[in-house]
Amino acid sequence: MSGPPPVVAADALHPRACQAVEWSCSQERPLEEHTVGTTTSLKGRVALVTGAGRERGIGSATALHLARAGAAVVVSAFGGLDVLVNNAGTGIGVGEFADVTDDRWELSWLINVMGPMRLSRAALAHLEKRDGSIVNVASTAGLAAEAGYGAYTVTKHAAVGLTRLLAAELGPRGIRVNAVAPGMIHTDLGAAEPELVAAATGATVEDATRSAVERIPVRRLGTPDDVAAAIAWLAQPGSYVSGAVLPVTGAMVAGLN
Repeated sequence: MSGPPPVVAADALHPRACQAVEWSCSQERPLEEHTVGTTTSLKGRVALVTGAGRERGIGSATALHLARAGAAVVVSAFGGLDVLVNNAGTGIGVGEFADVTDDRWELSWLINVMGPMRLSRAALAHLEKRDGSIVNVASTAGLAAEAGYGAYTVTKHAAVGLTRLLAAELGPRGIRVNAVAPGMIHTDLGAAEPELVAAATGATVEDATRSAVERIPVRRLGTPDDVAAAIAWLAQPGSYVSGAVLPVTGAMVAGLN
């Protein structure tokens, strides 16, 4: 595909992180532009969504949601940029503190913290030219601590801190920075949680899933589309919202339910 050079250079992410988050450093795969109803606030905007390669995930749902709102969405790199969605992440660091190895700690930090940091830094010059916006995908694990989540909790707390730091520093440059904090979402990563609970407690996966849903006041798991809609709202141009961490949890309060 011809056009301007990619927004993010091939070395913006460590190669190991590129491989781990299924993010291509060299290929471009823009989605076709769509509009739905009267939602046109993103028409003509260009978005980069990382971690959009999995069919059942927040990244792919966000890419489609933004496209339907009128954005030209890319999943790897594209010339010109209005919105950066740092969605790619890993739950490899989940586990009891004493059981999570150094390698899993390092890979968790590399993907969940260094990836968004490097991408945000590489995109700054492009975003500030276009009233840009960054949306980080954190987690309720970044708002409270719960036993058994190991490096995942620590790195998602760091993602929340990164969001607030960037919002404070980049506001004068015309760039807004926010985050979403999904709760229990029915994704490939989220679907593994009942399995982990079942393995640790001896319960069946069905019972673990039922117990998880009972902790959520709206009595259902969230969907990738639920999170994607929140991301698209935060990505709209001209908003006064910056530095916010928006829980998408069905009213579940992390660490308290």
